[in-house]
Parts: sequence; structure tokens; C-alpha cells
Amino acid sequence: MKTLILSALVVLAQPDALSAASLSVELESRAVTFAHELAAAHEGAGAHIANDSAVASAATEPSPLLVYPIAGVYGRDYYIPYFVDLDPAPGAIRDFKCGGNTFDTHTGHDPYIRSFTEQDIGVPVFAALDGVVDVVHDGEFDRSVTDAGQPANFIVLQHGDQKTLYYHLKRDSIRVTVGQHVTAGTQIAEIGSSGGSTGPHLHFEAQVDNQPYEPFAGPCRAGASSFAQQDTMLDNSIILGVALSSQKFTDNPPIPYDATPRTGTFLSANGQRFYMNALIGNLPPESTYTIQVEKPGGSLLGARDGILTTKGVLLGDYTWTLEFDLNRLGTWTVLLDVNGERIAALPFTVVSSLSEKVNRPPNEITPSIEPVGLRANTPAVCTATGPLVADPDYDVVRYRYEWRASGVVVRDVTTAARSDVLARELVRGSLTCSITPSDGQVNGETATAFAEPSSTRRRAVRH
Repeated sequence: MKTLILSALVVLAQPDALSAASLSVELESRAVTFAHELAAAHEGAGAHIANDSAVASAATEPSPLLVYPIAGVYGRDYYIPYFVDLDPAPGAIRDFKCGGNTFDTHTGHDPYIRSFTEQDIGVPVFAALDGVVDVVHDGEFDRSVTDAGQPANFIVLQHGDQKTLYYHLKRDSIRVTVGQHVTAGTQIAEIGSSGGSTGPHLHFEAQVDNQPYEPFAGPCRAGASSFAQQDTMLDNSIILGVALSSQKFTDNPPIPYDATPRTGTFLSANGQRFYMNALIGNLPPESTYTIQVEKPGGSLLGARDGILTTKGVLLGDYTWTLEFDLNRLGTWTVLLDVNGERIAALPFTVVSSLSEKVNRPPNEITPSIEPVGLRANTPAVCTATGPLVADPDYDVVRYRYEWRASGVVVRDVTTAARSDVLARELVRGSLTCSITPSDGQVNGETATAFAEPSSTRRRAVRH
């Protein structure tokens, strides 16, 4: 079992008395434990110690994994705090980059999404390559917030001498049955928090000759990546989620719950107080923050500095109280720097009356289809590129993906992720992917990407 520590530090950044022109910032207490424990349903997979020799010693060369097994964009929709532990020594850990993003005896990847709100909307889990469904288990509670040893919902796929394992799935989301053949990119389930889990995530494990291995290549995992395309893992701190509210986030259940009402509109007033929440990954020890507020027209309220964490944090949940004079109508922006680097610019609107506080549609997105130049027998990925703040009211956004192959609808799904995958066998002829963002009440503008076999041209339209 490994615990992922989120923020538990209280810092008052600048104890100066308020004045009419000052900015007061307080980092609040938010003690949260985000834990992971391999469930008993793993059928003993966790008893192995994975290492970089597993692939080299296999009787056959493993087939490449054609897609990463969850929907979304790394560093925007999900973050991977834990990879495979490559150090066989008891109590020692080493990830594929020779760092500490793992825990002792861990045998897979653990991509985490932000909240149960996103779990409820749905985040797809995909087959990483062609295979046959070997084991399915469903029906277990899927909103676990402790690492107690209850069983998980899970799927095991068999690929000849290889296996892939998918754990902590959302109850009743499993779309496959034992003995069914699936192709790479087929949606098989959705992310949940069943079993030994304190937040929605997937434990994905790759095995060859029944030995778990690290599919990502790096300084401490020799050879080529086992994924057809390996994402670049970010070394800098990233902001995975952000929200503004007129209510204190600490008055509601913490991550992975998401119960605090959000807003991007505030009434003009002196001494206005509101609240900001951010989920930040990959924080080194002694991390600092700076907050400034940009007024309409570009002038800045003075910067306020503080300590974010005194120890390394893989994924931290932080809440601030901000108080200053909202004395000008228009668009303001909260600027958040971590360790001297700008990681977020958070716009909000100041209005003069309650009648001006209206629900606005999500921000514009630009769709694209990868790979450029469709290739036979290769899954296609449709990505919605847009700003960090997906909705001007900070609502959680869902995306409807409508895929057409040669004009015929072949997949229509709504998820909480900024990308979707079309299964390998459905990639035929020309493709279109239409994406419609929504906050659950108001739709944003639909945009469509186009792709042709062997063509390197990109094209997208809005309608």
C-alpha cells in the first residue's frame, strides 16, 4: 500500500492588514489522503516484482500496445503518480525514469482523474491491443475512499503470451463478456473507484509470460517503449484541475468529491471574498506559489507569496481564500505561479447586478484526429484542444464525440475526457469526429475534424 499525500499545510501568505487596494491571500488547511492498494481481485499479480528484464526474457517479443488504456489528455484530464516499481530490493523503489513515481512492489500504471463528478459522467477504458476477454468481475461498490480490502471490478484480457489487466472499474460500466474478442481501442469499461482505492483511477498492468513489466521506456527501463506511441511525461509541476467559488471549498467534502458550487461571475463590491481550488501534480520539496490579480485593463494587484509544500507531493489539492476590492466591471484574472512558473491564468467576470449572472456555454475547442494520415489496423484518437479553463463558469465539462466512417456513424459517446478513441476495426475510409462540449445544461459550439487515409492534411470546421 502506498499513500499519495495531498496538502495539509496552513500558510498565511502576507499577514498585512487589509487596505482598500490590497490583496489578501490565505492557503487553507486541506488534509486529504489519496491511497492505492492492490485489491485481492488482482489474482496475485501484485506478488511479482516487475523489472526491466521481463520483456527481454520473454519467450516471444510482446506485441506493441496500440493505445493508452484511458480517454483523456495526460496533464489535463489525468495524472499518473505511480508507475511500475523496477527495484526488486525490499522497501526500495525506482520508476522507469529513475525517479520515485511508484511504490514498493507496484506492478502497473495508476492514472488518476479528478473527481467522482467526472466518474459519474464517464471516462472510458480501452483495450490496449487486440485480445480475448479472459476474466470479468463486476457489481462491486465503486466510490471507495479508503484502501480497505474490498474487491474491485476488473477485466483481464489475454493476448497470446501477453495479458493486460484493468482494475478499479466503475460498477455496471463493463461492456465485454468472457470469451469475447476485442480489438485495440475498443471501449471495455469506465474508470471507477472500486476495491482498494480512495479516488477514481485505473490500475493498468501489462504482463508477458505472466510476468508484469513496465511498458514505458526510459533511463531505467532499457529498450523501446511497448506503446506504439509513448506520451512525454512532464517533469514540471502541472495543474490538473481548477475552480473558483463564492463558497469555501473546505466546507464541503474534499477530493475526490466535488460538491462546492462553482462560478466565474462575481458582484462588484469592496472587500469581496471568494475562493480558489487547484489540483497540482509533481511538486518538489519546498515548492512556493505566487498569486496576483489582473484587473480589467491590465493593471496588477500586488503579488502575494507563500509556501505550497515543504515536502515532495505527487498530487496536491490546494484551496485559497482571496479578498480584495472588486471595484471595476469586466474581466479579471487570477494569476497562479508555482516555483516561479506561470501554471494558470483564471479569468472571472465582475458584474453590477444578479440579473447579469447567467450560465454561459463552455469555451471553444479545436478538434484533431491522430495519427495524421490514417493507417490501416491502427486506432484513431480524436482530441479536443482548448484552454485550461474549459468553461467560463468553471463547470465540469462533458464532451460528446460523434465519429463517422465514410459518412456512417460508428461511435457516439459522451465522456468527461478531452480525447476519445475509435477502435481499430472501425477505422476505414474517411473519418470525421464531431465534438460538442456541454456543462450539462448549455452546449458549446460543435467542431468537426476530418481525416483521410494516407493524407497529411489537417482540417477542422465549427458549426
